[in-house]
Amino acid sequence: TRLLDWSESFIHKLAFALRNYAIKLAQKWKKDRYSKTPPQRLQWHEVIVKHELADKTVVDEMPTIWILNPYRLAEKAKGANVLWDLTLDPRDDYYKLYVGDDPDLSRRFDLPVPILSPWEDQRVAAQRGVFTCHGNDLRSLNEQVGKKVVIAVHLRPEAAIHGVRFLSEIGALDRFAMFRDRDSLGRKTRDEFLSRDEHE
Repeated sequence: TRLLDWSESFIHKLAFALRNYAIKLAQKWKKDRYSKTPPQRLQWHEVIVKHELADKTVVDEMPTIWILNPYRLAEKAKGANVLWDLTLDPRDDYYKLYVGDDPDLSRRFDLPVPILSPWEDQRVAAQRGVFTCHGNDLRSLNEQVGKKVVIAVHLRPEAAIHGVRFLSEIGALDRFAMFRDRDSLGRKTRDEFLSRDEHE
């Protein structure tokens, strides 16, 4: 697919960026929840998350949040700082542009284009999802448009840990709130209620 999904919600961006940290920390916090002498220092919870690169090199993962200015991207890609609404012109059809037997090559574009998407799907609505549709240029988005359009914000381990705490204790954002499907509801129920028996 040429579609890359984004979120208008910073909390959802943070949750996706910290997903691996949250899994590691949850393992430690689950033990602390039932401990008679829980640790008092936040540093005790520091974890190192490893990430395998395409060339099999293993490095420490640095959570990253990508921030996009869709209006600047639209101006670069289409000449106007207006988000692309696919419902306005029947020729702006993803299948006709890229998949069909006779694609309309004249209407293709090089730079990615930010598009409006109706929130008909529960998951997309829950995540406040939007998309960019990528064109003929196969380079990464930041290589194509530069820092004035998209920028990466790297989170240090200390910030990542505080972010996970915020999401779990204040933000009240769990897997079910993000994905809105039966599988996520089942996992939430298991993690919050059924796992308690193991420690009692």
